[in-house]
Amino acid sequence: MSKINCLLLNTNTKIKCIKIDSNTDINNLDIEAIQIGKKGNGDIKRFCDWKLDNYTISIFGWKDGSPGTENKTELPPPEDKDLYFGNILVIKSQNDTLENLTTAEFNLFIEKANGGFEDLGDEDTDTDNDDNEYDLNDSFIDDSPIQANPNYTSESEMSDRITDESDLSD
Repeated sequence: MSKINCLLLNTNTKIKCIKIDSNTDINNLDIEAIQIGKKGNGDIKRFCDWKLDNYTISIFGWKDGSPGTENKTELPPPEDKDLYFGNILVIKSQNDTLENLTTAEFNLFIEKANGGFEDLGDEDTDTDNDDNEYDLNDSFIDDSPIQANPNYTSESEMSDRITDESDLSD
């Protein structure tokens, strides 16, 4: 019996390549025939199919489980907000026929499904320096002369007045 490669997304975010029978029924997965490792609660379920050029990526897993068994792998939309428990099984197929899936293919799929990742090293380094320079005409300092307020009384003058007035009441 021939085998194909599929992937396990472990709870610690590591990806492990495993082999399953090529005649496995993707629509009626027998989890006991697959060494999946950590599991969630209940039966494994097929949660999402991403249709790509000429194949489909499917994920199987659990959305219920015990604390501490949460899967920390970041999945692309629409599964990016859901919490999974145990290991997640990833299978590639074409018209329900299983195909080999490598870690490199899966990483490329993740990149495409997330809209691509920007390589910060490829940023346009030709920036407009005028936007970053200080313009001497945009001064925020008010250089106008300070005019004294004739009604202003300093704290020390106020203190002197209070002392003088208390001397008068004796």
